[in-house]
Amino acid sequence: MNAPYKKLLSWALPTLLLLAGGCRSSQGICDVDCCADIPSGAIPNGPGAHLCQWQQTQVASAATDQGVFYRADFIDQSDQLSPAALRQVATLAQQGELPVAPIIIEPSGDSMRDADRTVSLAAAFSAAGAPLMADEIQLAYPPALGLDGFRAQQVARNASRNGSGGGGQSGGGGFGGGIGGGFGGGGMGGGFGGGGFGGGGIF
Repeated sequence: MNAPYKKLLSWALPTLLLLAGGCRSSQGICDVDCCADIPSGAIPNGPGAHLCQWQQTQVASAATDQGVFYRADFIDQSDQLSPAALRQVATLAQQGELPVAPIIIEPSGDSMRDADRTVSLAAAFSAAGAPLMADEIQLAYPPALGLDGFRAQQVARNASRNGSGGGGQSGGGGFGGGIGGGFGGGGMGGGFGGGGFGGGGIF
């Protein structure tokens, strides 16, 4: 090989290596800086990172709900706390430090009644050994509202039916209306499910 070509190659190889490597003051080859710092967010979070955030949010919401006293926590239309509400007060007081502030009372729609309930709740905390400041009890609608009236009864009724799959009450299917009506299908006349074995049960 001629001497000029050898000299050219001896310069070309180091030059190409420098261009490919890049540096902090140059973007390197094809605008890719191999020495650049990795920008924030370029590497995704590890497995379970988002799930952990969701769990922390749920735990924080549950802690907030511990400090909520709903209308149902008072007996009828009075300012007297129910037994369950008194247990809730005792549980919060035993923690030494309230997990949330302020304590929330769901408004009843009657300002005088709400004021009496605020005083009653403050007295309950004082009796439990955890006195509260005046601004630590507030009237506000809680983040998680309860169910009222017919809707609450409907949800409770549906929840009780989940165990039997919609059957068993009124002899309508026994074990959940599963295969052709479940075990029962209407007493003795339907045998194994009103259509399960032969269109008319055993009988």
